[in-house]
Order: sequence, then structure tokens, then C-alpha cells
Amino acid sequence: MRECEIKFQIHDASSALDLTERLLDLDGTAYTGSREELDCVVDTEDHAMRAAGVLLRHRVVRRKDGVSELITLKTARPETAAGNWRFQDHEEIEFEADGSGSAARTSSHIGDEVRRLSGVSVEVPRSPVGTRAWLTVLRTQIGPLRVRALLEKRRSVFKGEGWEVCLDRFPSPMGSFAEIEATDPGTLLRVAGLLHLDTDAGETRTYGKILGERNAHRPAALRRVALFDDSRSDLADVLELPAR
Repeated sequence: MRECEIKFQIHDASSALDLTERLLDLDGTAYTGSREELDCVVDTEDHAMRAAGVLLRHRVVRRKDGVSELITLKTARPETAAGNWRFQDHEEIEFEADGSGSAARTSSHIGDEVRRLSGVSVEVPRSPVGTRAWLTVLRTQIGPLRVRALLEKRRSVFKGEGWEVCLDRFPSPMGSFAEIEATDPGTLLRVAGLLHLDTDAGETRTYGKILGERNAHRPAALRRVALFDDSRSDLADVLELPAR
């Protein structure tokens, strides 16, 4: 599926409230709830996946009614492989790792695509395994891992026809963002306009890249790590992260 997206920094609580009100005023908007997410994106030691325009993400989603895991493959679209100044544009395959037959087929397909595009062979889980087990398996398969993003966020989601807006709150130094996702550029830019957001001021980098720049003063291995607390310290050894 094609996914176009753009992000906007939310600078204060008043701005977040105004944006929420504008979202709820849009015809057909549905608020689908809030959750906590832990995103993990890693690569080979020489960043083979990044060089091929491939992003493979493991996400743990915690809602009031339970925990689930999502596996996502994002690949750069050929016409925007060098970047697009107005929005991110890529193809996305995503599934819930719930052990179902559909999950088995999609996990196999994603593994084939990663190998075809980047030359990296990974076994994509079809059932929930947790972040640590995911990283342990990857390290066994591809060797030392490089962190492209290890990020926690608290996310509220609003959906309309062909689009989704996520209000995301991260640990310092990230702060808060609004992320608009749509299946085509026209819808993306239309929703941004309805929300009175200036696309020229939008952010087209991934959250991992934004975090890496803001953490430029930290050791390289920690620049793309942002967690609300030290509850994920059990990941430090498998990622070979230095002490903070």
C-alpha cells in the first residue's frame, strides 16, 4: 500500500488542544483511541537496509485492553528515493504478528522483499515475541545491530476516509508531533490544509532521523534512543549500548 506522510512539531499544550478540536470538527473523523508504542528499527553494521531504501520495524502496542505486535516494511518509492521536500512517500506492508495464517504469509513475503531489495536475510516473526527476542534473533542472523530508532511514544489516533492523524508525545528531547498519513498526496495535502497546517513547515524526516539530530551530543549508539524510563534497560546488552 502506498503511504504518504508529513509531520508537524506541536510546541505547547494549547496548540495540541487547538489541533484536536480542528480534527474533531472535520466531517467523518473518528477518534480511535490512545495507546503506548515501542518502535524498534535496526540495521546491519554497514546499514545495508538503509542503503537499499528499506526500513523494517517491530512495534509493541499497549492499549487498555491488551498488547499486540506489528511488523512493518517500508520501501522508498522509486520516484522519491532521493527524498521529497513536501512529504515522505513509500510503499508499506504491515501485519499483526498474531500467529494466524495471514501473518505467516505476510511475514514470509516481507522476508523475501528485504532479501531481494537489500541482500539481507532475516526471519520475520509471525507470532508475538517481544522486542528483546526480536533483537536477539536478528543479531544471530545478521550480526551486530545498528539502531535506527528505539523510540517510545504515547499516541492518539484520529481517522477519516483515506487518512489518519496521529498526535504523538515522546520523551525529551523529541517533544510532541502531529503526523498525517494518507494513501495519496492529494489527500495528505488536503487534510493538512483543513487543519491549517503549513506543509512548507512540515517535517519529512523519520522520527529516528529527527531524534538523531537532536541527540548529536550523545554517543553515536544512543543518539536514536528515546525511552520514557529505564524499563527497557534489558535491551542494552543485545544492542551493545553504552551506559548513559
